Amino acid sequence: MNRSIRILVFTLGVIIAWLSPLTAQQSDSYSNDDARYRIYGKPDLSRRDVTFRDIRLLTMRETETPFTLPDYPDRAAWEKKNQYLRTHILVSAGLWPMPEKTPLNAHVFDTITHEDYSVSKVYIETYPGFYLCGNLYRPHGKNGPFPGIVSPHGHWERGRLVDTEVNSVPARGINFAKQGYVIFVYDMIGYNDTRQIGHDFAADSLSNLWGINLLGIQLWNSIRAVDFLTSLPAVDTTRIGVTGASGGGTQTFLLTAVDQRIKVSAPINMLSAQYQGGCLCENAPGLRLNAFNIELGGLAVPRPLLMVSNTQDWTVNTPTTEYPMMQSIYELYDAPEKVRYVQFDFQHNYNQASREAVYAWFSRWLKGEDRGLRIPEQPYQAEDDQDLLVFLNESITDRDLTYQDLADSLYTLPSEGMNASRLKRYLQNQAREQAERAFPNSPGAWNDFVSIYGTAYRHVLAARTPDQVDVKQAETIDNEDHTVSTLLISREEKRDWIPAVLYEPEDNPGAVSVLVSSRGKTGTAEMNTLIPMLVEQGQAVLAIAAFRTGEHVLQAGTETQRDESFTHFTTFNRTDTQERVQDILTALAFAKNRFGHANLNLVGVREAGLWALLAAGLSGELESVIVDANTMNYQDDNALLEHYVPGLMRIGGMQTALALTAGTQLMVYNTGAGWEERTIAEAYRSSNRGGSVAFHSQSWNAQKISNSLTQ
Repeated sequence: MNRSIRILVFTLGVIIAWLSPLTAQQSDSYSNDDARYRIYGKPDLSRRDVTFRDIRLLTMRETETPFTLPDYPDRAAWEKKNQYLRTHILVSAGLWPMPEKTPLNAHVFDTITHEDYSVSKVYIETYPGFYLCGNLYRPHGKNGPFPGIVSPHGHWERGRLVDTEVNSVPARGINFAKQGYVIFVYDMIGYNDTRQIGHDFAADSLSNLWGINLLGIQLWNSIRAVDFLTSLPAVDTTRIGVTGASGGGTQTFLLTAVDQRIKVSAPINMLSAQYQGGCLCENAPGLRLNAFNIELGGLAVPRPLLMVSNTQDWTVNTPTTEYPMMQSIYELYDAPEKVRYVQFDFQHNYNQASREAVYAWFSRWLKGEDRGLRIPEQPYQAEDDQDLLVFLNESITDRDLTYQDLADSLYTLPSEGMNASRLKRYLQNQAREQAERAFPNSPGAWNDFVSIYGTAYRHVLAARTPDQVDVKQAETIDNEDHTVSTLLISREEKRDWIPAVLYEPEDNPGAVSVLVSSRGKTGTAEMNTLIPMLVEQGQAVLAIAAFRTGEHVLQAGTETQRDESFTHFTTFNRTDTQERVQDILTALAFAKNRFGHANLNLVGVREAGLWALLAAGLSGELESVIVDANTMNYQDDNALLEHYVPGLMRIGGMQTALALTAGTQLMVYNTGAGWEERTIAEAYRSSNRGGSVAFHSQSWNAQKISNSLTQ
């Protein structure tokens, strides 16, 4: 049979495979005794493939999803997750790599001294010109050094000024100082004095693309608060604790997780398996993709942790649910005595009963004084607001005012202070400069780059090559020198099904190419032209319909539960682009497992060219990567928003992705502005992995692609 006729016959086979229905009757693999099949039920399809109830379209994680602790059979298993989560918190917060710690320029002033304690006003610069404010309570008439405590306040209207039966920040400040601690109580963003930006800061996708989010700003403020506290001569830097309630409780366990200087932790009313915190300051994109608050709180292990809970909020099940989970983590370290819970019959609070439990816990672990389960609180008198507020130029005596009522006319800042737009620009410039300095131009630089930016890249994309895949094979068409099979591919036991079609030559192939298009697995001009050429040359070809493209749809009548309008959707769920990158990695794993030592190639068409580039930076096993840039300027923020991956620009954007493809034969066609071949080629050379890079402005050409992949 001559070549043109064979290609014609092959193309007809492609079209037949594309139109073939995927039905239970076509394969024994869908028999009723197949447990996995029974999950999905009998499909009712006509002339198209579908995803069999892809779990990603049928479920959604959110703030009130009930979570259970995965099984950690031994300490090594937890340590692996422990290391992952510490890094993941920082990446999600936009704090990886760690920003430069600029001078704090701390001001401690207007000290009021009482018989056994003092209270001072404080402001520090956590970024240049960006101020964190609070109050410093210190023992008076005693000799140090003293244990130190940092204390964020939570979502009470009066912030660190709140002084009620439900919660009193001054009460814990004064009592800790009387007991012999130095405690710094500081504002959350948008409260009291810390109002250069609001508590709704960086809620937009463009900020999140740069890794800028409210949780990260507050966590950075908390880290810098520890820097300030440990800089004080009277503080013993080996004895530092943290405690806060509600949103301050979230800050407490996150700070404990990422800062080893914290030795004792007491998050109040926040460690729950049924509620993860509803505020923007508790929900950075990506933070809880693979974790929930008990695991994040468990990063305190083996440091002492007190779980304070109540019967009238979401910590009601602590004795029967959350505490046993946490205890199982501490038992891996033979340290069950270092975690304890207390529960009270109150509403959401940081009241006197809760404070007295914390006083006793801190006394035991920071001072070595075991005084039982509670230390009675001493009587106290909170200072007037004007004696606590830092940037107030007029006396405020009405203690019923909320922080919103403290009008700008009564509030002044140093002239060099930032606002929201200036802070965003500062953080973008800082990220850009860090990435430029780290970009590899020598073997030593390459290793450092992969260690920092390669690590961050894996966390940002939230995808990995699976070890095993599940496959459902529907129909196989035998042709003269190849077979065509329609498949569904999933990560093992994940139920994230990918429609695919496999073209397999009669002889063992020397190469297998995975093809992905933004319009589905077949039926586009690019695919139908390229596939016959590759198979004619003896390659195997796997074409997929990645997440929500082409045939990746639910069967008729099935309603999706995926609601991307949910406020904190990206905190708990991957974006479409992240899911598509995962699907490409899953397809590559199938191809590698199926064809053993055959060279593995990846081809991305139209918008899928960018997805393929992102996946290529994670794979590490590709011989060739050929993609369609679709005239995109990959250094354009707005262009990347069309393929939204939170945090991508924070870690160098597509420049990092391109560098991490080092070792492959990389060809990019249809490039727009911003493609710098020389810079990427330099990264390739520094990697010592070989490979080559070539960018072309001309459009896609199937013949050239085929020639490149079969050389």
